[in-house]
Amino acid sequence: MDSDEDMDVFSKYSTGGIPTLVFGCKYYRVGAGTQSGEEQETKDLTALICKLTGSQPVDVCEQVQDLIQEIK
Repeated sequence: MDSDEDMDVFSKYSTGGIPTLVFGCKYYRVGAGTQSGEEQETKDLTALICKLTGSQPVDVCEQVQDLIQEIK
């Protein structure tokens, strides 16, 4: 961890598992996500980022609109 703030975020969202991915302190996942396969993992992570950015950039986010709509 680079800072106490990083450790605070890790402690809030993780049960101690690594990796812990936190997106905008709104969405998180503990674990590598390898069970869904590399291609699906790329789409899932892209959709989360697009959700946080308001579907920007459009050319990237339009490819995962179906997944973005599933995110609450």
